[in-house]
Amino acid sequence: MEELVREFSSSVTDILNMRVRDFIDRYRDFLPRFAIAHHASNVGRVLGYIKDGRDYVVVVDDEGVVRGVLAPVDIVEALRLPGRGIVREHMGAAFATVPKVKVTPRGLMRLELVNVMNKHPPVVEEDARVEEVMELMGRERANYVVVVDRRGKVRAVLTAHALLRAITGRARTVFEMASRG
Repeated sequence: MEELVREFSSSVTDILNMRVRDFIDRYRDFLPRFAIAHHASNVGRVLGYIKDGRDYVVVVDDEGVVRGVLAPVDIVEALRLPGRGIVREHMGAAFATVPKVKVTPRGLMRLELVNVMNKHPPVVEEDARVEEVMELMGRERANYVVVVDRRGKVRAVLTAHALLRAITGRARTVFEMASRG
């Protein structure tokens, strides 16, 4: 059993030490689908991407530099009824959240992306190590990062879910080997 734990630990370490570009190449099937949209676009123009199964819309400027990310949750948040927020309780304290933008469904279609997108998405270069990405996600409390190449062009969106699928996939392989032997 101790050897099994060592092998699992080694597998996790291998993933953490991978360059993001290598992770993307090896685990491409785990990554979410995304689209790229110009920052001057409106929500109506990009809703088709979400309808077609894109998980994220990366918003770029004229030079292709990342300026934001639009996730389905951003649109859902914008559609909340005016004046209504969500009250959450955590550890005995109540927190009220209010939508960034309050808009009707009709107004949503004309709304510019910059009004609903995350304007400060975490961005990493593909040369970063996976461990650095996980540290950034934890520090930023984000479940994704946008991956760019050396020129700043978008390569992928890497999610915490994709990272965990890769780790648990490696774990399953290690445990399957142990049950056979």
